Amino acid sequence: MRTVPPKTLPAAEAGPPAGSANSGGAGSSRPRRSVGSRSRLLVLLVGGSVVVVVLAAVLLFFGRVEGREFAPSHFQTRSFSYLELPLLKLQITPVRRITQASPLSAYLHTAGMIQRPQGQPTEWHLVEVDRPGAPDSAADAKLLTDFLEHHRFDGTARAGLYWHDWSVDHPALAAVLWPQVQKLAQRELYLLIPDLFRIANQASAPDALARDIDAALKAGYVGLIGDFRAAGQTEVADALKQEAIADYPDDPQWQQL
Repeated sequence: MRTVPPKTLPAAEAGPPAGSANSGGAGSSRPRRSVGSRSRLLVLLVGGSVVVVVLAAVLLFFGRVEGREFAPSHFQTRSFSYLELPLLKLQITPVRRITQASPLSAYLHTAGMIQRPQGQPTEWHLVEVDRPGAPDSAADAKLLTDFLEHHRFDGTARAGLYWHDWSVDHPALAAVLWPQVQKLAQRELYLLIPDLFRIANQASAPDALARDIDAALKAGYVGLIGDFRAAGQTEVADALKQEAIADYPDDPQWQQL
């Protein structure tokens, strides 16, 4: 009987040699893991950059606070700005301040119409503050700075500070007006100041201007003292009364307030 030799498979059908599948699989998977890691890192970097840009834009557009302050001792105005977290109103940067030069203030100081102590101002009163998305907030000091910054235009459309030009043209009247304005500003009685400018703008003689200003201030003190007493703020009313007595000690009406 013939013996049939066992059938041998061709080399191509016998499969890869031992160990070749493992080595080939491992060699092809390592590059794929490396490419995936680089892709994830790139995504994280791009995403982080976008987040940083968005947060910076939010802070600049919605977290920037700007405003102005006025120092009555030196008749100086300065601007301020800083960044805060929107909604929370938490300040996150230092306050940046810039003093604004004023030809009117310089003239009044040179002419001796206001008193300016040595050194830098130590007391600043808020003029206004602006927060994005919120109405502009103006304080009482703006009642004065509006006059200090009021411009007028001549026939050539050239702007000039009205009360600077008025003071230069009417030095005797200005010498009566400005000391009273500065005194009221230092006392934070800005509410009484607009009437003084209205009276001065219509005046023609220093003596008459002084009398009219005194009458207006007396009436203003009476009104303020009465208002604060009616509102139950007795300490403020008493302080105003003492200031009025210091300015006009011979007026008997203070004893009735």
